[in-house]
Amino acid sequence: MRKVILPVMLLMACSMVLDVHAAGPWSLIMPDPDEVDWSSTNRPGYHYRGMLPVHERFYEYIQSKRAQGQELSMADNAMIRRLQAARRWPEAPVPNEFWKSFLRYLREQPTLNLNFAQGFMVSEALARGLIPMDLPQNPDIRKAVEYLNSGPFRARNWFERCFGRVEPWMDYYAASRSLDMTDGGGAPSGVFPPGGDFNGLRINYNITGVKLGAPTDTEGFVTKRSYTGTVGPGTVTISGSGSINKGWGAKLEVYLRIGKQEIEEEFSFDSPGSKDFSYTVQIPADTDFTFPAPQFWIRLTGLYSTAGAGSAQVTRGLLVSGRMEGDPNAIAAQRERADAEWRAEVERTLRELGYEQTPAGRELEAMRAAIDGGDATWKAYVDRKQRELGYQDATPEAGFDEMARALEAGGPTWQQFAAAHGGGGTPPVDAAPPTAAPPATTPPPTPPATGDIGGLMVGTGTDGSTTTGVADHFPRANKIAAALTYQNIPQGSMAVAVWTRDGAEVTRGNREIGGNGWVSFSIFTEDAAGLQPGRYTLTISVGDRILGRKSFTIGGGAG
Repeated sequence: MRKVILPVMLLMACSMVLDVHAAGPWSLIMPDPDEVDWSSTNRPGYHYRGMLPVHERFYEYIQSKRAQGQELSMADNAMIRRLQAARRWPEAPVPNEFWKSFLRYLREQPTLNLNFAQGFMVSEALARGLIPMDLPQNPDIRKAVEYLNSGPFRARNWFERCFGRVEPWMDYYAASRSLDMTDGGGAPSGVFPPGGDFNGLRINYNITGVKLGAPTDTEGFVTKRSYTGTVGPGTVTISGSGSINKGWGAKLEVYLRIGKQEIEEEFSFDSPGSKDFSYTVQIPADTDFTFPAPQFWIRLTGLYSTAGAGSAQVTRGLLVSGRMEGDPNAIAAQRERADAEWRAEVERTLRELGYEQTPAGRELEAMRAAIDGGDATWKAYVDRKQRELGYQDATPEAGFDEMARALEAGGPTWQQFAAAHGGGGTPPVDAAPPTAAPPATTPPPTPPATGDIGGLMVGTGTDGSTTTGVADHFPRANKIAAALTYQNIPQGSMAVAVWTRDGAEVTRGNREIGGNGWVSFSIFTEDAAGLQPGRYTLTISVGDRILGRKSFTIGGGAG
């Protein structure tokens, strides 16, 4: 039963198109083609609704030909026009000068009654998405669109395979007639009140560039039609006319406010009479749609007299209005754009201040790169930083790990740990003595700094096995680092780095190494004044073997 009703609904859509055309001059319902944002794929007259898989394959084929500089064939262009008519082509159709001239010609016509040739041209322009106006959609039309969007519709039996299903044809026909086939509502347009007048009053209206739901009508001394919906950046046009054929005269008010764009006009005219209006505003991408709330109204008030002696003036009125919110996609794009602008401003400021060239700036850049690289890259970065800082091998951490293992084991293991560390415990008589190990707090002797060894270099940072910012003298530094390449080192060997200043040890660190590879060490401070000035020496050794030694200065002269 539903499939029998659907063709009737599409006929109703066609009759609604004729009603819109009869509502007012072409110049009132269709904007100037030179003022339309033709680049938008969600503009009045062309609402892109996405590609199906078969369309995506064709689009990739066209993009490949374009990339190779190949000329599109007649068949290619014909298929593109067909997808434009179905509103499945992701590139907004733009009229050439011929079609723009026709639209200007159409706007200049003194009547809405078109001859056969003019009607054929309008039909072609609608199919190509070149008529910049949305057609009204009543609830029945929306139901038809929702049904057609509930596909895909496939042949179920021999009859449908031979003669095809009607839904795909209906879908293509409705889209090519410029009905909005997306899931949202259409633009408000029509005649109010429908089918007649109210005390001789009548409003013809058309609003493009907004997306509203079905209206709600209420009767009274002021008969009202109200809409709710959304609006985003782009071109918004409010046009139409108000008329009266009874009483003394009428007052027409037109109001539109979206962000900082505002229209407020008022006209008075005698009865019988009418007044046309058309206003277009450009809504910038950075418009604040939250406050004040976007809204519009068209109010037509008639002035009448009561019958009899001493007659008094009375008024009756019509009101078409709407309140809107910012389109969610537009608001999300605004926030993303604002975030991007703020990040760009921060980055620009940091570059101007030279922050990127500071040790902290380079460290921040390395951290960002590690975060962008995913979990594995970030973990490797954290592990490397801990090794560079000596955190994993530092005496307090090593002692804590030993204590935790002893506590977890309990029994004789814990008693032995407690006795060895002055905790009052005594090893049991039958317990084996603990394995002898050099105390973690006993450092190897500091080798004398009597000249550079092994080609070791120091700088402001490291990049893998490479030392960066290499120098022998640093006017000021918060961090000094060095990377050393080694070969044929026994597995499990401990590389020890000792940093001295003016002959006195400042700090040391160690790394477990073996085989062939590289190791890096660094000394740093968070003090704003940097590391203390003086004559420094870094010595890296394994047991009694010195792998590398380098002397350098911080502050003072370059000696």
